[in-house]
Amino acid sequence: MIEAINAVFRLLANIINVGGITTSIRTTVTRPADVIAYTALDAIADKTAIATIITFAHAARTKGGTGYITGLKFGTDQAANVSEYNLHVFDSAPAVIIVDNANYDEKKVDIAKKVGSINIPAVVKIGTAGDVAITEIDGLKLPYRAAAGSKDIVAQLETVTGFVPASGQIFFIEITVEQN
Repeated sequence: MIEAINAVFRLLANIINVGGITTSIRTTVTRPADVIAYTALDAIADKTAIATIITFAHAARTKGGTGYITGLKFGTDQAANVSEYNLHVFDSAPAVIIVDNANYDEKKVDIAKKVGSINIPAVVKIGTAGDVAITEIDGLKLPYRAAAGSKDIVAQLETVTGFVPASGQIFFIEITVEQN
């Protein structure tokens, strides 16, 4: 009997959640198979034509739901790449998804979709023989609302400093969110 009552309480706790739920959402961006140097303020994307937006699936618990980005882990599989980046976050895809190695130029048509930007400080190689460069940011409080009809938020990545990439270089992005 007590076990049945506890099961009901657990079920109700999931249905009537007071406060937020903290979760992490991971994604990767694999840049094109070339070594064309980036200049400062270039976009980093998966393609040089018709790029794919970076998607953080189920950032909200409900369609059009809200939350906060509270942390970010960012890294790359090129340990020598210790650049600084910006992650531009939107509630839905911008009118134009900027392709790889093009100037990152936001348009006024996307102002209403913009959630905010997260400056990612220079990534750091881990260890003397490490093959990745990583950084972590805690203590963020970037509020967001997913677009109506969606639980996702999206982003585009920009390099603040120029660098020579590796062919097919991979970027790892994990956001920690507090879902309302």
